[in-house]
Amino acid sequence: MRLVSPKRAGGFAVARPDAADRLSAVAAPAGGIVCRLSVPMSWRLLNGQPTEYFLESLERPNQRVLARVVDAFDLAATELSEEEEAALAPLHHKLNLLIEMIGRTCYGNPADLPAAVRAELGLRDLRWTDPRGAAVGDWVTASLYIHPIVLEPLVLCGQVTAAEPPQDGGASRMILRLCSMGSANAELLGRFVFLENRRNVSVERGSAHELKARSPVRRVAGMRRFEAVR
Repeated sequence: MRLVSPKRAGGFAVARPDAADRLSAVAAPAGGIVCRLSVPMSWRLLNGQPTEYFLESLERPNQRVLARVVDAFDLAATELSEEEEAALAPLHHKLNLLIEMIGRTCYGNPADLPAAVRAELGLRDLRWTDPRGAAVGDWVTASLYIHPIVLEPLVLCGQVTAAEPPQDGGASRMILRLCSMGSANAELLGRFVFLENRRNVSVERGSAHELKARSPVRRVAGMRRFEAVR
């Protein structure tokens, strides 16, 4: 089983916007769909605006990460009958163990990953909180490990456009306006954000349905009464 389809993996061709288009995208208006993440993440300050060469160096690794993660979503969404799912369960278990072993061999122990951070990722910006605050105008790279089977980070670069100072010893909330990517990576990022957003909604609906099912409020003869949930 491949984590990357041949169509996406072949060559990793990257469309390259010119430097002006890529860097001017930082000032583009934010908006659109976003997804909520809780993933290992780290970030660091840059010494000023990134060069075109630096941004180019991120294209191929980011495309590799995004393609693998999107393919993992596609594999997980494959519809199987109950009989097929039961028959493949032992194989899936063995494959998951193999993937974890390969990941640890190639990328090290997951315990070495940075701490998990709650973040919101869109096509234009990244929002997160951190005790270490960055100043508005700072240029930053953020490394997000967006899937447990791909222990290689998605590295995003951008400029801090807003930073709320910490209150009562809390964390600063920062908004990073992202530099634009090549068209291939932008398409993959858009698909990842959409799929993760859909998963967020599915989890929320499932939680809401579970809470509703457990609700102690019941209707009896047109009237509401509360019963203790045992």
